[in-house]
Amino acid sequence: MMKTNARAIYKLKTIMGVGKVHKEDKNGMVVYKLSDRQKIKERLYPLLEAYPFRGEKYYEYEVLKEGMKVCEDETLTMDQKDSIMEKLKEKSNIVKELTPVVCEREEDRIKSIKEVIENLSVEKLKEIYDP
Repeated sequence: MMKTNARAIYKLKTIMGVGKVHKEDKNGMVVYKLSDRQKIKERLYPLLEAYPFRGEKYYEYEVLKEGMKVCEDETLTMDQKDSIMEKLKEKSNIVKELTPVVCEREEDRIKSIKEVIENLSVEKLKEIYDP
């Protein structure tokens, strides 16, 4: 985020109570970084569920959640996790292509988004790509 919006980033960090904020030397961009998976689930998920993204960022958030499930699934080997994550990345690229589509009614748009996201579920990816 550009430095003109830096106050918003610092306010977000204050509200979240976790993470780090730093300014990149190259371009002056202010970055908020939250890498603790547990904190992401406890703090970020509820915020993004209460105030959801629209468009491409919504899909990226859904892919993040599915990717976290894969990382935490202890029944999978590293090779299986790598395979599923690669397929998840491929699917996320396909989903991004759908982002500009706007339905006439909001409820139709949400229904269509949910159908697309269902295809990203870890369980379905395991079925399809489990070696």
